[in-house]
Amino acid sequence: MKLDNAMESDEIDLSQLLHTIWASRKVIGLIASVLGLAGFMAGQISTRFVSEGVVQTDQINANQANANNANNNANNFSNNGNNGNNGNNGNNFFGSNVNASKISASNYKRYESFLLTAPNLEKFLANNASQNTEVAIFLEDLAKSPVRLKEAIKPEFAFTDKDQKSLGVKSASNDAGAMIGVRIRFESDSPTQGAPVVALGDYVRDTILRVDMETMVFEKCLQNQTMEQSMRIEKIRDDFKITQEEKRAQTLRALRSTDKSDARQVVSLDNGGARYLSPQAQLNAVEISISELKLTQANRDNEVKLSELRKAYYCGAKSVLEKPINTPEVIVEMQKTQDSVFKDLDKKDPIVLQAATEFELQRETWSVSYLKGMRFVSPPETSEIKTRKLGRATGLMLGILLGGFLGILFVFIRNWWKSHQAEITAA
Repeated sequence: MKLDNAMESDEIDLSQLLHTIWASRKVIGLIASVLGLAGFMAGQISTRFVSEGVVQTDQINANQANANNANNNANNFSNNGNNGNNGNNGNNFFGSNVNASKISASNYKRYESFLLTAPNLEKFLANNASQNTEVAIFLEDLAKSPVRLKEAIKPEFAFTDKDQKSLGVKSASNDAGAMIGVRIRFESDSPTQGAPVVALGDYVRDTILRVDMETMVFEKCLQNQTMEQSMRIEKIRDDFKITQEEKRAQTLRALRSTDKSDARQVVSLDNGGARYLSPQAQLNAVEISISELKLTQANRDNEVKLSELRKAYYCGAKSVLEKPINTPEVIVEMQKTQDSVFKDLDKKDPIVLQAATEFELQRETWSVSYLKGMRFVSPPETSEIKTRKLGRATGLMLGILLGGFLGILFVFIRNWWKSHQAEITAA
């Protein structure tokens, strides 16, 4: 009898539970509504507008190669018919050629340290104040988050390990690490029509160009400062040699006027045999040596003049790069620097013409190969898509279900507390 009473006390009265739920339906409905609205808002907040594009960089290679050939022609302009070693060495050393290699995984690192630096992005925005205000705000927020900036700008490789595995092939060794461009991806909670991606593309082009310009200009300024002094020292040394050879020539002329011996001799070249040559033969050799020294000196004088022009231009361009202006304006300012360097010079002078051609070709390389050669593979304005991690309808349904469950649980706990409150407080 006692067992039957215990079993009856442990039974759950379903009708009582349903009655409790129905009696508290407003509370349960309120909790379900609140959480359903929260789920809907979560779905709305998770909506992201994503736009992306790839800035192509492999076009730089062909354009730079063409510019290098033109620069080589310019460097040889003043050396036609000249076989002097010093003259050739000087032009090879001072040639303003640009490395025509593609941007690869290894040399991308030197650009990456600038691209992913927030102060560099802020400097770009300050130098390009004409940027759309709304776009500038987006990029300023991006600069404040190093993680987002790193995710927004990534290198795009021509043939990745994933491609090799999916296609079942292996890339050639010369393709390893080759880049086709830089992928730019921007997320926002509102439509942007791809404008931030376009602005970041300008930022990538500007930064790559700036890094290359600064590297080359600083190097050329230092090189020409150093080599100008070195060539002046060589000039002093050759002046001394010419003076000594001219004194020797005077002595040989004096001996020739008094030497009545037969000029036809059998001469051994062993053990310093040259001293047994006749004064006339020795004089001929000395005069040839003097003429070669003077020719070398004339070539060096041209190189010193060319070095002075390069030093004035590149060191002037170095100060231009330090100005708070955008890169296209830097190229314009470099043209003004060249005009200042050549202001009082004869434009028809071969050395002046060579230097002017060299500088103009270099600026054209920067302008065409980078500003025009680097471009988006496809317009980013049409690439924007809308994504959601959690749909609004899904969020609403999940919120209602969760709210209903929690509401029922809350009602049961409240009713249990009311029925046992007196016992708990009495104990």
